[in-house]
Amino acid sequence: MISNRTHEVKRAVGTGVALVFAALAVLAPATAAAATVNSSLSMPPNNLGIVGWWTFDGANMVSNAADSSGTGKTGYLMNYTSTTTLPGKIGQALSFNGISQRLQIPPPATKLSGPYTISAWVKFNNVTHNGYILTQHNSGDAGIDMVMYMRGGFSTGAWQLTSITYTTNGIYRYTGNVLTADKWYHLVSTWDGGTLASGIHLYRDGVEESYSASVDASGSIAGDGTGSWSVGGRIFDNLRNLNGSIDDVRVYNRVLSVTEIKQIYNAGAGTHIGTSGVAGARVNSSFTPPNLQNGLVGWWTFDGGNMLQNAADSSGQGNNGNLINFTSTTTVPGPVGQALSFDGVNDIVSIPASSSLNNLKATGGMTLSVWIYPKSLGQNNLGRIFDKANAITPTGGWILNLSNQTAANQINFANSGSTALSSLSVANAITLNKWQHVALTWDGATTASTVKIYINGIETTYASAVDGVSLDSDAAEAVKIGNDKSGVRTFNGFIDDARVYNRVLSAQEITQLYNLTR
Repeated sequence: MISNRTHEVKRAVGTGVALVFAALAVLAPATAAAATVNSSLSMPPNNLGIVGWWTFDGANMVSNAADSSGTGKTGYLMNYTSTTTLPGKIGQALSFNGISQRLQIPPPATKLSGPYTISAWVKFNNVTHNGYILTQHNSGDAGIDMVMYMRGGFSTGAWQLTSITYTTNGIYRYTGNVLTADKWYHLVSTWDGGTLASGIHLYRDGVEESYSASVDASGSIAGDGTGSWSVGGRIFDNLRNLNGSIDDVRVYNRVLSVTEIKQIYNAGAGTHIGTSGVAGARVNSSFTPPNLQNGLVGWWTFDGGNMLQNAADSSGQGNNGNLINFTSTTTVPGPVGQALSFDGVNDIVSIPASSSLNNLKATGGMTLSVWIYPKSLGQNNLGRIFDKANAITPTGGWILNLSNQTAANQINFANSGSTALSSLSVANAITLNKWQHVALTWDGATTASTVKIYINGIETTYASAVDGVSLDSDAAEAVKIGNDKSGVRTFNGFIDDARVYNRVLSAQEITQLYNLTR
């Protein structure tokens, strides 16, 4: 028998499973009723100098677009309805109809009269029109302080940055016919603050463009920097409206390096695994590189339009989870889209037993990995992160839980058997009221040394490790997230992007997964 204050597992599973929960703090609010993705995939590679960042994720996109830069530049959606968000490259994108829709950021906006960088993911419905991606202006072309735009009305598939308008010649640079319709592009423009066009650089998908024209500035500056910023069109005359979709717009008051630009591009350019069969789902994918798809048998992003009914499985295995005892306010901003909030009372996500999830200990190993935000250690200080066991003190199955068995803020893994396998971290491995990435790997052997627990990509040290004997099957048990089978070991806090693998991820892969979402 195992103490009900400790591992609470008497017999469990082995050989290898990888469960990954990812979560980071973000700024836009969310509700399950709206069920939209609430955060971009990653923070900028360097926050230095970021003065505007609109992810277009969140539950209140009909009213405004929250600025995630911390500078308070809330964008107001002009002429939109409730159906204007759609799946983007990173979370949600905003759709622009090419007629009247735009995002307006009113004064006092930052005057970009010195060096800056503009970054955005853009998909054009056609490439034969002039459509503004982002601009700051007062009135007319003479009042433009900066504009990055598709110039297809002049040259099909070309795009341009005009930095500052001057009374004689404005400084600008544009490409040849490089863009096509119905394709996502990562477009970045930088300007060094000078009057030479050679100080403007345009990048498409991380690579600098060749230029069809480069015009230096002359005369006096025409724009005065007091105008509004706008995304998707210009405000004063309702012209130059973009027809397409825009995602993850960022503005910096400095020139990003080529390396930083490639970092932003790579964050959104990876493979996306979508969720199918979720009615009304807006965004159902999170970024993962190809090697981290290998062995993925369960992936619950907690994004999508039907989170009150189920938590869709994005692994392709069909292991959808049932949400039990949740309300309409149970989703919150997470590190990768939405996170799920557990009330510490009775919430549970239950995924029925299936051949792809059963007895992973016997088929090559498993990994458990998690972004969690614990507000406390949960019910009885034993809140479950992940559970595939048959009881509070089980005689079959395994658990990953928070604990204070021998010290404060520990994390514990146990697999039941005639003698339970268990591995318990040292004190304060877990931090309350903070997002952290937890990953666990186990090859299914009975020796506790084969269990490894990682916190934020680094293996923890252990307060105790007990070898197991005669580990039993877990085939009859559901996978539970945030509680146990009896519903009395509720996690108190937030969980996001939960994954299960049928193999042991390497330490390098754990680090890769951690870095992917932090």
